Order: sequence, then structure tokens, then C-alpha cells
Amino acid sequence: MRIYNCNNLNFKGYDALPLKRIYAEKNAGAKFEKEMQEVAQKEGFEFCLVEDDNWKWMQDQKTIIEKFGHPYIIAKNKSVSSEFMSEMANRFGINSHESDSFSTGGNTFIGKYPNGEKWMLIGEKENLKDLDMVSRTYGIKRENIFTIPQQNFHIDMNIRPVGYPYVLVNDPDLVNKKFNNLQESWRRPKASYFFESDHNQLNKRLKEEGYSDCNSVCDALAEAGFIPIRIAGVYTRGINFMNAIVNKHEDGTMTYITNNPNLRDSAYCDTLKEDFAKTLKEMIPEIKNVYFIGGETDTTGYNPITQSLNWGNGGLHCMTLEEPNFDIWG
Repeated sequence: MRIYNCNNLNFKGYDALPLKRIYAEKNAGAKFEKEMQEVAQKEGFEFCLVEDDNWKWMQDQKTIIEKFGHPYIIAKNKSVSSEFMSEMANRFGINSHESDSFSTGGNTFIGKYPNGEKWMLIGEKENLKDLDMVSRTYGIKRENIFTIPQQNFHIDMNIRPVGYPYVLVNDPDLVNKKFNNLQESWRRPKASYFFESDHNQLNKRLKEEGYSDCNSVCDALAEAGFIPIRIAGVYTRGINFMNAIVNKHEDGTMTYITNNPNLRDSAYCDTLKEDFAKTLKEMIPEIKNVYFIGGETDTTGYNPITQSLNWGNGGLHCMTLEEPNFDIWG
């Protein structure tokens, strides 16, 4: 893998691992089911819609871990519907239990070191008081659990592990550079104006709400033994390429599945997508395919993913639940 130092680059959830299934709440997931089924067929995993009391943020309230050699659901205490628990047990054979030591899925990433030991990244605002209990709940050694600063309300909005020790980190400075380099090709001042306004408002809001900057996140990751890779990934609330699912193949290659922005004034969206995919593949040659999922565009011109990002502060990773293929995840 080609590595770019956190300081000289020029331009959750789970870490990268083989996937067995991706789940989504049946009402929310139906809006992007067709696209996800096409990707799932190509990638060799299943995409399944399940009953979850119309709660579309599948990732936040539960995580599928490996326990006693089988997939097992750890869920947030008193927050997950009995219909979901029953369907997962009866339809997929996955049992579950609720726990006060659950760490929000969107604010957590789990992966493995080369020696097979698991590690966990948790956003510092998760405020879990007893990490020893978290260690026992998830079966992860306490010394392998790290809290890191947050650039947004969940870490999966701004970082994305892509195979230990590498972690993509959104860098707003790189976003600004990309914008300045690309906007001339759009030839539409209105699009440039709206982008710049939305981007500045997002960064202002995050700063006012006390979230950390990119440098703090990179430093914390490096101190924990990870290698942060800065990238331009979050342009506005509705244009977020960090909130993503990663599927790892047996040959070591990976597929990156993220949000497809579709705005009413979308002159720049295709340019940003193409540039992000190109940059990502150049930085991490193991990533062979990049898919952008948006769902069916509604009468106002927005797709369900963009709507969720703009008004719900969550995208594709937040709306899906990953089941790793534990049989082949080495």
C-alpha cells in the first residue's frame, strides 16, 4: 500500500473486512434497495431489509460481533425493537442482548491487528465511563481500545478505516484546495457560490459546537499506532464521501461504497465524485471499485441519501448494519 504522511499529503462500523450481509430498515432501505442489490451481487454479499420499528439509523443502536464462533448482536439498552431482535434470530440465526456498555455503532470502528487481536476506536464524546466493561462486552483487550477526538457528532462522518493501520481522515483544508482547483471547470458561478456558502457554514457550525480539527484526530490516531491519511471527503452536509462501507476481498483488494450526492443545482457533484474516486484509488491502490449510492431522486430533486445527510446528519453507513464474514475474516 502506498502511504502518504499525514503532514505532506498534496491533494467506521467496521474496518475493511469481508462482508457477509448488509442490513437496512425496510422502509428507509427500500429507497436505495435496487442500487445496493446490484452492488451486493457484484461484491458477493447479501443486502437484506428487516423490520426495525421504522428506525432508519441501523448502525447506531446495534453492532454484530463474533461471540463463541458465531455472529452475535450487541445492542443499546432499551433502544432496539423486539421485532428486530426476533427477526434476526428467526430469519438469520443471530441472537442478541442489550447492554449499558454498548458503544454507538456510528461512533465506533472495530478491526484486527495482523496477529488477530481486535482493536476498537471510539469517539471521545461517547462518554463511556467503564472501558473495562466495554472490553468484556465486546471481547476486546482494554489496551486495544482507543478514544479519539471527533470532527462531527459521530466519527463515521469524518474518518474511515481502510485496513489496519490506515485510516482516511477528512481534511477541510484539502477540501478548500480541491474546491479552488475544480470550480473553474464548473463554469457556473451559482453552483460555486452555494457550495462555498454551505461548506463555510458547516465548518463554522462544527467549530462553534466544540468539535475537534483534523490535526487533533490525526495526532490521536498516530499515537494509537494508526497511520492517518488525509483526504478531501466532506464538502458540505449533503456531500460526504467519508461515511462509507468497505468490503475486502480474499485477494486483498477492496471496494468502497459511499454516498451519492444529488442536489438541485448539481453542476459540481459528478466532478467531485470522479475526483474523489480517482484520488482514493491513487492513494490506496488496493481499492479497485468505488460505488456511490443515492436511491431514487424525489420530485424536489433530492435523493434519499442526500436528504438524510442534509436533515438527519447521517448517510449510507449510518443507515446500514454490517455483518462481517467471520468465517474468512483473518
